[in-house]
Amino acid sequence: MVFQVFLNSIDWEHESYTEYKDLIALPIFAIFFPTVRFFLDRFVFEKLGRRIIFGKGMQVVENETAERRKKIRKFKESAWKFVYFLSAEILALLVTYNEPWFTNTKYFWVGPGNQVWPDQKYKLKLKGQYMYDGGFYTYSIFALIFWETRRSDFWASMGHHVATFILIVLSYKFRFARVGSVVLALHDASDVFLEVGKMSKYGGAETLASFSFVLFVLSWVLLRLIYYPFWVLWSTSYEVILTLDKEKHRLEAASVTMFDPILRMKISMKIDHKSRFSSLLHSLDNERTTRTNIQCRRLPWPSETNHHCRNGCRTGIKKRWMTCKSFHPSLLIVAMSSPSLHFLHHLSSKTLIGSLILPEFPFSGNSVEPSLGDNSCNIYALNHSDKLIMIALVQYSVTAERSHAVAKLLIGEQIIPERVLILDSVQSRNFRGKLSPDDVFAVKLETSLERRSSDTGYSPLIKGLDYFPSGSVVEGLAAALLSQCQLKKIKGTLFVSWPHFGVSVISLIKSLLLRDVFTGISTSSDVDLENEYLRFTRSKDRLDSELYT
Repeated sequence: MVFQVFLNSIDWEHESYTEYKDLIALPIFAIFFPTVRFFLDRFVFEKLGRRIIFGKGMQVVENETAERRKKIRKFKESAWKFVYFLSAEILALLVTYNEPWFTNTKYFWVGPGNQVWPDQKYKLKLKGQYMYDGGFYTYSIFALIFWETRRSDFWASMGHHVATFILIVLSYKFRFARVGSVVLALHDASDVFLEVGKMSKYGGAETLASFSFVLFVLSWVLLRLIYYPFWVLWSTSYEVILTLDKEKHRLEAASVTMFDPILRMKISMKIDHKSRFSSLLHSLDNERTTRTNIQCRRLPWPSETNHHCRNGCRTGIKKRWMTCKSFHPSLLIVAMSSPSLHFLHHLSSKTLIGSLILPEFPFSGNSVEPSLGDNSCNIYALNHSDKLIMIALVQYSVTAERSHAVAKLLIGEQIIPERVLILDSVQSRNFRGKLSPDDVFAVKLETSLERRSSDTGYSPLIKGLDYFPSGSVVEGLAAALLSQCQLKKIKGTLFVSWPHFGVSVISLIKSLLLRDVFTGISTSSDVDLENEYLRFTRSKDRLDSELYT
């Protein structure tokens, strides 16, 4: 209320010449913007970003992954820029809309009355708009260095901010504020759509992102590529010369020849800088097509009331409260051993949501009813106790050279789990202990975060198992997955069983998982499950023969 009374008491229509002391407002606004941004980041953008990107129920979790933090940080940056550009555009329209030079460029240089450029006075509201924009770009130079995420276009952005700041100061000094205010209004309009498109893309709202991109392109073409060069630049190149007394104002005539190329440089930098928006969309699409290689199936989620997969999305899985390009399950289970694959394949209540496609292993198999004979890595979703569990069945052998690449695809890019359970078989050549075909046992290895949580009173994921014998070697995809968990600070457990196959070991795995992970979930009958497994292993235990010879 007090602030509103203060604003109403100011005569915004008061006219005066530009003076150097006016520039004292620049550092004031340069302090104002980071202060406002700090409070918006902390109390608005953080919560809004988590709700849009990860869903209503997603809160800050301990040991949050770097990918989640980076995504939230980028969303907050775009949200802040959207707030600024929208406010700057509204301010520019409020200041210029009722002025004669808003629709007629001739009045950039003449009026009101007998005023002729450069002997023109400017209204206080126009000066305020200029200082508002100049203060933002002063702050932006430092924010780009010390605050914002370092991107590949850092130097292009820095050059743009510095050029814009110089242009604002010089145009104010040489009394180009009228034309400058229109230039700012033309440029800020398309930036509003740009930031909306970015936020939509981070949040997985593909339709809104596409619509924003269309508006961005239309506003860019109309305002920056048509109106700006053919009206504004033409006026600064030709109309101003017609009104200027060149004998009386030699210095100002020189400033025109300097100001015009600066305007041209500014628009060329804008074109180069903002054309990266299309590359941003392309790179985000690539994250879901070439980097993660997780292809979406046109199948519903386990519960249609809470989740759904939208037909037509090329990659990732759509969810009402989750971005299309990332998942945050409470548990990710990666099965590689023949017994674990067979048990999880027959686990009821799971829904097929996608497949991991690799260049050396293109998908082959039935996309509706996959079988253990498929050469594929199918990914399933399972709702259990109001938590999302994802299951990846790796049904092909992964070479040592490709293990780390596959591990990165499964953990930390599109799938960011709270916990990971890796199911593998003991490789006899790397195990320090006595192994007999008649023995049936399982051991485990944990990441430091999983081990610490167990030591501090939290229940371990798999209870009652001994740890790997000292001196044993873990290699291949299992080692790469556990290493990825360690690097990403995710709780991870490697569960290995012996022997490689057999009804006894599948019974052991079944009992442990049903006790500690899938409590209350039913499977196929024991007889059918064991008989089918025996038929499968008698014909050819293809998976184990490839993995462990």
